[in-house]
Amino acid sequence: MNSLQKIIIILFLISILILCLPIHQSKAEFVYTESDPELEVVKLETYKDKSIIIRVVKQLETGCREPALRLRIIYENGTVTPLYISQQELDIPEWNFCRVEMGYHRIKGSYALRLYSWIPNYLIITYMNGTSYTDQENMSVFVKLITWSGEVIGDQYVGPAYIVNGIIQYPIETHFDRVQPERGFFYADFLSGTNFIYWVHFSAPNEYGIITRLKAGTIELENMLYGSFFYTIPTLGGGDFGIVVVNSTISYDIPVDGNLDPLHKQLQTYAIFISQNTYEQRGPYLLHNFGATPALSLRELACGIDYYELNYNCFLVVRTNLTERSHFLTKITFTVDGSKTVDQTYENNEINSLNVHEIYMESLHYGGYLLILHRYNELNETFEDLYGYMFDREAKLRGPWPFGNPLAKPALGRRYGILKNNTLTAINQKPSDPIWSIESKSLTNFIEFVSYKNPNIISTDPLNNDPKIPLRKASITIFFKNEIALSNGNITIFQYQGSEKVLKQSHSGLHPNCILGDDHKSVTIKMLDSNFNIPNGTYTVELSHEFFVDKLTRLAPLGLQAGDWNFTTEFKLDEYRDSVDVVLGLTEDASTYFKNLTLEDKASFLNQMSIDLTKTIPTEPTRFIPIQETQNHDNANKLLISIKIRQRDDPFKLNGMMIIRDLNTLIKNKEITGISRFESTNMLDEEFGSVIRKSVSGNYKVEVSLLAAFFGIILLLNFYACCSKLEQQNSIFVAIKISLATLDFIFDVWFIATYIDAKAATSAGSLDKTIFTTLGLFIDTESFKLIKDWNAITSNVDQRSYWSKYVFQDIPQLIIQYNALIVISITLNSLLIFHSTVIRKIMTQL
Repeated sequence: MNSLQKIIIILFLISILILCLPIHQSKAEFVYTESDPELEVVKLETYKDKSIIIRVVKQLETGCREPALRLRIIYENGTVTPLYISQQELDIPEWNFCRVEMGYHRIKGSYALRLYSWIPNYLIITYMNGTSYTDQENMSVFVKLITWSGEVIGDQYVGPAYIVNGIIQYPIETHFDRVQPERGFFYADFLSGTNFIYWVHFSAPNEYGIITRLKAGTIELENMLYGSFFYTIPTLGGGDFGIVVVNSTISYDIPVDGNLDPLHKQLQTYAIFISQNTYEQRGPYLLHNFGATPALSLRELACGIDYYELNYNCFLVVRTNLTERSHFLTKITFTVDGSKTVDQTYENNEINSLNVHEIYMESLHYGGYLLILHRYNELNETFEDLYGYMFDREAKLRGPWPFGNPLAKPALGRRYGILKNNTLTAINQKPSDPIWSIESKSLTNFIEFVSYKNPNIISTDPLNNDPKIPLRKASITIFFKNEIALSNGNITIFQYQGSEKVLKQSHSGLHPNCILGDDHKSVTIKMLDSNFNIPNGTYTVELSHEFFVDKLTRLAPLGLQAGDWNFTTEFKLDEYRDSVDVVLGLTEDASTYFKNLTLEDKASFLNQMSIDLTKTIPTEPTRFIPIQETQNHDNANKLLISIKIRQRDDPFKLNGMMIIRDLNTLIKNKEITGISRFESTNMLDEEFGSVIRKSVSGNYKVEVSLLAAFFGIILLLNFYACCSKLEQQNSIFVAIKISLATLDFIFDVWFIATYIDAKAATSAGSLDKTIFTTLGLFIDTESFKLIKDWNAITSNVDQRSYWSKYVFQDIPQLIIQYNALIVISITLNSLLIFHSTVIRKIMTQL
């Protein structure tokens, strides 16, 4: 074998080895198979709770899409809910599903129906409505809400359609505040034939899913000619909405005169802010002004937020040569008062060489920006290439996005999204393939590492990951870098229970529990006694957007996500009694509802309440057993229910008395605790709270046994006194009377203590009841004084006091609350009367 043959064999073996090596491929994290191979993914929308909405469509031979809405709702745990909503259910014109060529700067062809994610459990569609597509004068934009269960709600008028040169322009992309979507949504568009932009602010949906048109207005600018752009931006806080306008004096669709005045201004960029509270307009502020040589036109515009420097940023794709279509990219940074801080032009990079079709910019929660360019593919009009680029916080280009460039995606639209945990997701689907998948990639963090993933927070008490905080710690504190003011965003405390988070306390920064420090750089939040109640329990704190705002700028930085600030309670045993029964009150409405239930439904209701209560503590579901009997309360308008709390099987778990204590705190503060989150527990009466259930069969067994023995001794003494000599009888009778009166007095005091402990003194009408009971104590005191006089044995005064006691004490007690204490007290008083009358008569006849 010569050398050449050896070399050939070696090369052949190396080739085989290379082919056998594993090839690195990105792994699809989610795969879904459609029942119909003609269904194609056209849009991906993300939600702040990490859910994803996928829209799939079927292309018809007519060039239109199937007149229906097909959705795939993907929850964080991976479950999928498919939805199909027909055109009849949507009740919108069929031509909204057809793609129409348009002039103007918007995409080459589009559909009138637009879909957007919003608040979890809701999505929004905007569409066009009119007598017919050709009836331009009467064409308008409308909005509908759709729930994740497929319910179509409302039909709100937004505004008139925008018409340019006799061509209807479909609704522009609507931009929502993804940080705080509960502020509602802000829609804007050009107004035909004017230099106006009209805007409309809608509320978030109420409990019935209804949105309200809150306010509408217009903005007038000069030089707003054909080819102008604007972009709505969600603001950082302070109740504002923002609009950035680029007034183009020239369009790429209009031939350029070679004698264009070089001093003629082009592409003037303005910022306008509108207050959500007063709707006052601030601006327009001039941000940037390009020159006129060479002739320029704006191709695309995208704006967003710098969450850490509290600035706004806009990226502009500018066309420099209308014939060759060359581009450059410019970034403008400005503040809420319209002050421009920096502008930067990017040259000699691949971005400028792209034939940009659309541009999107996403501000990343961990600093930096993601710029995504949609490039039209001339070879196949059903495809487009996506190019993604990462920019750091200084807007320096840091390379392509994690998926690489280009990323081919079918049809038009957005098939990618960013989740709140800084993860980029994208759809993978080949043409005519029913299988599509979602791939996820982590994006680069461009902020300095800090303990709380938020440079605005410098420290906390307890510290992050503190392994041993005191049980039932009374407060927590946050220390900030700059002076702050508290706002209407929520602070929420969760306890980790396995893979679940149990809500412990939640309210806004304006709640009385939040106390701002004198230096305005700290806030202390009072904790409910029931919060840190589990030994070795792990807790986390979440700060929503706008819990605080920067005092100087009034802008709201990002807060904390659950998991960014965690701590654990100490190990500690307790020695309280364990197995007890708890009494809870139902509200008046809930009591009426419960009374109308069947016996089976009542049992089901009590079982569900027991389960839901264990989730709020939290403790094991098996520890709560509902007791089927109920009791009237507060003039029979409300019901009391009882639940047995089983003995714990672990000394580090809550005992029964602690559970009752925590339930009382949770119920009395149900507006800010998890009690209000469940339908059953929300029916509990916050005025009543929870108390321990005391019964003869339970806690009084020992006391009743002793009392029975005492009664036996009294009867024996009476029998002995009757049979003894006369000189000994007085002493024995007086001793018996003193014992009975003293014991009766003790049980009356016991009743008062129990009655107050049961919180009955706080209910309606209870003041009079307490006065009657207290009056009975004074009667007992007088009886006690009378029977001290050994010579009063023949008197009838003490007899009258015992009969008065029936009227002023025993009967009111019986009316207020029937229990074992009352039975004992009445029995003792009866013995006193028996002793003072019957026995005495017997003795006088002997």
